[in-house]
Amino acid sequence: MADIVRHWNSPAWFAEASTWILATCARLGLRVVAPVAHHRVRFWSVLLTVETAEGRVWFKENNPGQRFEAALTMELVGIAPGQILPPLAVDRDHGWILTADAGPVLRERGPLTEPVLLDLVHTCANVQRRAAEHGTRLRAAGLPARPSGDAVGYVRRQVEWLARLDATHPLHLDAAAASELLAGLPRLEDAVAQVVALGLPDSVEHNDLHTGNVFVAPDGRLLLFDWGDAVWANPVGSLLAPHRMLTVHGDLGVDPPLARMVDAYLEHWSDLASMAELRAAVPAALCVAGTQRFETFRRLMDAMDPEHLVGWRDPILSWLRSTVA
Repeated sequence: MADIVRHWNSPAWFAEASTWILATCARLGLRVVAPVAHHRVRFWSVLLTVETAEGRVWFKENNPGQRFEAALTMELVGIAPGQILPPLAVDRDHGWILTADAGPVLRERGPLTEPVLLDLVHTCANVQRRAAEHGTRLRAAGLPARPSGDAVGYVRRQVEWLARLDATHPLHLDAAAASELLAGLPRLEDAVAQVVALGLPDSVEHNDLHTGNVFVAPDGRLLLFDWGDAVWANPVGSLLAPHRMLTVHGDLGVDPPLARMVDAYLEHWSDLASMAELRAAVPAALCVAGTQRFETFRRLMDAMDPEHLVGWRDPILSWLRSTVA
């Protein structure tokens, strides 16, 4: 198995990426004043930086399982301009993205306020309503699909795969654990039926919509970025990360405006289903969205050594458990 982390730490890869970064900066008229440097290497992506007279520039390459982000981002910039952080340049073949420094992410700009939270879900829904009409275009850019109607079969296939892994693999499921997950599939079947009954069109689902993946433009607009986890799926699953921000991480303190946040998002779909129907289906949509979160990890595994998963077992498997528990 090829190990993408080892590849990214190799001198040959660094030289190739640096050559593209420097040539691209020169083409854009950016004056480089310091060498290209590693910022972070994880099994899902690598980040490099280069300092220019015009400011810091960021380079990103994803794990091959999420290499589509470069092409997807460029398509989204065209579909929803002013709501997506635009790259300076991309190389779609390599999945390379070069972006100007946009300052601190939303999480680093102080306590999250309710108006900003509502703006976040409004922005997400606006992008999705526009993107829903461009499924062929986005799928051609490499965006994977995770249809709600296949969620039960998907979980069954993943459990069977995890049970077949060698017992030494960090994600191996023994027979008892596998049986426990499969026994919960009727709950997921009910959730799928409720989500499908809404009749909403699939769209791009960011799949990790938290305040670390949002910048604020100088005029106050929110700019979404980091689309490597994205899927083409039921859009209401996008509430999963904001929902967890409020109910698990407590980002807004002891009295989070959860219902107001949910309604602010759902209003964008109320021409297709009633608000009562939409509200009632949110728990089911969050249940189904667990399959989408698991998929973001599953598609990384072909290009990495399992040693990088040590310590990740519980967080990864928790997404499967959330669909059936």
